[in-house]
Amino acid sequence: MVYLTERVEKPDFPLSFSAETAYFKVYVADVGLLRRMAGVDFRVILEAMEHYDRFRRALAENYVQNQLMQMGYTPYFWRSGNQAEVDFVFEDRGKVIPVEVKSAENTRAKSYRLFCSRFGVKKGFKLSLKNLANYVEQETETIRLPLYLIQTIEQYLD
Repeated sequence: MVYLTERVEKPDFPLSFSAETAYFKVYVADVGLLRRMAGVDFRVILEAMEHYDRFRRALAENYVQNQLMQMGYTPYFWRSGNQAEVDFVFEDRGKVIPVEVKSAENTRAKSYRLFCSRFGVKKGFKLSLKNLANYVEQETETIRLPLYLIQTIEQYLD
């Protein structure tokens, strides 16, 4: 089973209305099966071998997409032409919430900052291997969560 995550270029409400059904990303509903289907040994992921960086990023994004779906959100992704992309955006009580996913400790995200400033986002998330942090950048409160804590995202939305 797979999930199709559609693109939004301008996050109007509801996001489902502004989604472009012709542009989508495909995610597998089970990251364990994805790893197995790709023929990647689990030790490759745990040992963070450099030449698997792109696959680890895809695996991390797939994991986050699945978790957002399990929490009842419908994730989309934002892309502005071919210039900038935010991994996921979803709606929560009339607000657009951006989520940037990193499979390593580097959490610099130029596209995330562009999205937040362009659309006046008040709160967003960066998910990575880094520890929990909370900071304000260009009027956006950004909550940095380790990937394994994605299930706690709802408590930060209140």
